[in-house]
Amino acid sequence: MEQTSAQKRGAGASASESTPEKKIAGNVANQQDGEVFFDAGAAPFDFDKNNELNYFVRTITPKGEQRVYWGKDLPRALEEAGAKVGDSIAARRVASKPVTVEQVQEQPDGTKQVVRLETKRNSWQVDNHGINRQAVIKAYDSLVKTPEDRKRLERSVPLLVAARDQAVVELKRAKVATELNQRNLKNHTVRRR
Repeated sequence: MEQTSAQKRGAGASASESTPEKKIAGNVANQQDGEVFFDAGAAPFDFDKNNELNYFVRTITPKGEQRVYWGKDLPRALEEAGAKVGDSIAARRVASKPVTVEQVQEQPDGTKQVVRLETKRNSWQVDNHGINRQAVIKAYDSLVKTPEDRKRLERSVPLLVAARDQAVVELKRAKVATELNQRNLKNHTVRRR
């Protein structure tokens, strides 16, 4: 799954800012319908092995765009919201507080030195809108165009594949139940005459 720098940082993030807490997506206006949550974990910030470990959440917007949110507070926010892969969520920063962090910086002579930096740590809120079957299917379809894409997704994000498959089955069951009810209602009406 190849991503551009903008997709990795998320909407509204600036490449010129230097700390992970500052490189955060904050575009709440585009999240009103919610985004499909499909992956989360710890990784070097911006998936660059030279950066410190941070926490990320990946989503797919209703338009099929991938977003990545970065923040140390995201695990807490996801847990409080009870968000599971496949849920429709909206993540937003709600506050920030000053913190001092230590960062290893390479010096001009090639040595590495630990430097203390004053920065801000953001607090996050995740609103969980629950499962939206149509949105999960649409998110899956935006990632899978070929059988090879499906195999890749099964290895990298198996919970999204499972959520999509379950959504397809549940939608088919609902359709069959509706058709059966309509047929039974029609048959019952015919018999009464």
